[in-house]
Amino acid sequence: MILKKINGFFEKYQINLKNRNICVCLSGGADSVALLCALCQLQKREEFFLSAVHVNHHIRDGEADRDELFCVSICENKKVKLYIENVYAVEESRKSGEGLEETARKLRYGVFEKLKESENIDFFLTAHHANDTAETVVFNILRGCGVTGLAGIPAVRGFYLRPLIECTREEILTFLSEKGESYVEDSTNKDEAYTRNYIRHTLFGDFSRVNPDFLSAILRLSESAKQDEDYFACELAKIDEETDLSVLHPSVSSRAICKRYSEISAGEGLSSVHVKQIILCLSSKEEKKCDLPFGIKAYVKDGRVTFSKSERFEKWDAGEKFPISLGETVLENGVLLKLSKEYVKIDKFSDFPLQIVLDGDKIKGNLYARKREQGDKIQCRGVRRSVSKELMNLKIPKHIRDAIPIICDDEGVVFVPYVGACDWVFAKEKVIFPLLLTVEMN
Repeated sequence: MILKKINGFFEKYQINLKNRNICVCLSGGADSVALLCALCQLQKREEFFLSAVHVNHHIRDGEADRDELFCVSICENKKVKLYIENVYAVEESRKSGEGLEETARKLRYGVFEKLKESENIDFFLTAHHANDTAETVVFNILRGCGVTGLAGIPAVRGFYLRPLIECTREEILTFLSEKGESYVEDSTNKDEAYTRNYIRHTLFGDFSRVNPDFLSAILRLSESAKQDEDYFACELAKIDEETDLSVLHPSVSSRAICKRYSEISAGEGLSSVHVKQIILCLSSKEEKKCDLPFGIKAYVKDGRVTFSKSERFEKWDAGEKFPISLGETVLENGVLLKLSKEYVKIDKFSDFPLQIVLDGDKIKGNLYARKREQGDKIQCRGVRRSVSKELMNLKIPKHIRDAIPIICDDEGVVFVPYVGACDWVFAKEKVIFPLLLTVEMN
């Protein structure tokens, strides 16, 4: 059944695997093991290159290492090349303030992006299945989603493919049992402190009492929503900046607004509050201005909406150095720097990501600000860190990353807003010559 559905997946989405470099995202759990086994069988009659990648998040101590060893073993047994990458989700979650699940997901997909470039991977195959889609739909409903959220997990997203998306968890376990394949189990999957686990173990149990076939019902809802989203995508393709949005149905105009905002904000979403604010202005004959997150403004007049970034979030020329002196310094891109001789106790940097106290006696030469450059690194909190990587891990939008000033002395980087200060310049305690530096991005 699974092999038939996987073949049907590639036919449905017209994906030709011949001579392609395919990589299975392998956790060691039942779903990804089933996917790997199925692809090994498929490879016998299809000419493609098969590999796997395992990301060790270091979340569950001994279990994480157990999972890694299992993946090594199964790939050796099946003669599949395995890439192993280590990320530290708990540490990154504490630093960014984001939830552990979301942090782990971002780190994991960051690994995939890099591997695609370094190993010329054509497609990454993830093991999301029909039950995952149902869980996602319910999760999105509980958060107050729109039709897009009801569509659940997309079967294809760029170079990410989900061949098991129409297979149920029961079918996957049956397939593994018939093949005599083992797998590992994540102990946290039973912890209902995680919302998805609560949905899976408790809500779905309640749903089955109302409708024993509730899974099929949710999947039909998801498929219907996907069809609606496909229709709206076709309608949005006809809309440009000259289109009068006031004559369109709100379902179309609101999507057009969100789409344009996402394009200018490097993929950020726009809340329903801001969308409604813009829609209310569509009928105005006079120009209205709406202030939006990330320094973006929407100008609305006669049903037409134009987005622009605030000047202070624009890029600045590479190679320029701006000396920083006591008082205020306004950089070319509008970012304001304030430097004063005072000490403020900063116990937790994440609470004050744009403010730092430096030990003036340890500054080498002069302080200056410049644009971020490729290869920038900073020795921060005991680790030598890549500035670009840290900013990406913190989910700082690209147009803001490009505006962030890198603070240097004559020997190198001493402070990066959002990331932290160089260990040997940061004034952890009160010093003789403190320098309080504050960065104002907007």
